[in-house]
Amino acid sequence: MTAYIGIDPATKCGYAVLNDAGGALLGGTWNLQRRSGDGAGMLYVRFQRLFRELLEESPDSVVCYEQQANRFAGSAHIGLGIIAHLQRICEEQQVPYTGVAFSTVKKVATGKGNSNKEEMVKAARARWAPVEDDNHADALWIAETVRTGHV
Repeated sequence: MTAYIGIDPATKCGYAVLNDAGGALLGGTWNLQRRSGDGAGMLYVRFQRLFRELLEESPDSVVCYEQQANRFAGSAHIGLGIIAHLQRICEEQQVPYTGVAFSTVKKVATGKGNSNKEEMVKAARARWAPVEDDNHADALWIAETVRTGHV
């Protein structure tokens, strides 16, 4: 059985695991924010630890993540760093992975490619309740987009 892992790469990093039928197995939001005394790279160390644990809990998985737009320099910088670590770990562990455009994810979730956060969360709660927040909702829809072959 293949598991589909969706990652919404950001400081508040959404993650979700779906089974072959689209049922939610795991999910939530990892808070990767810097804490007092942390170096600038500590959020990547946290991400790597949590992501490796998720891969251990979800063997035979496909990993998918939101491709980053360059609209916001600070958040894009963090997201791209997380993606780089995700790709490296997947390569090391021979786990297949792919990026997906967020407009495609939104279209799968709501039928339109420019949905707002509230619409994405509402659609996720209707499909998988409970949903923690918009980061978790995005990760669920990222996994669902790849699971249903809309990449």
